[in-house]
Amino acid sequence: MVAAYEDLFAFEYTKSQRVFRKSVKHWSDMLRNFGEIREEVVKEALMPYRGSRKAEQPHSSVLHNANEIKNALQDSPFQHHYTIIENSRILVLKDTK
Repeated sequence: MVAAYEDLFAFEYTKSQRVFRKSVKHWSDMLRNFGEIREEVVKEALMPYRGSRKAEQPHSSVLHNANEIKNALQDSPFQHHYTIIENSRILVLKDTK
């Protein structure tokens, strides 16, 4: 099982119960590669960090050509491999495999 950073740590940027459950599932699935894991233990370990980080600023606030970059990626040979997602004010490249 391979887990994306964004899925593992999404719970740190929100207090959403749905997002927290999803991150716990991703952590549990990944940790099962190393042996037996109880999801309750994972919940207890992650709970103190829930909502502990503030959301990132939009890329347009730090990249003067954010839209140009977005458009270039969408029209590039990589368009079949990556989808541009604007979520939670963060521009994320997500593998669609």
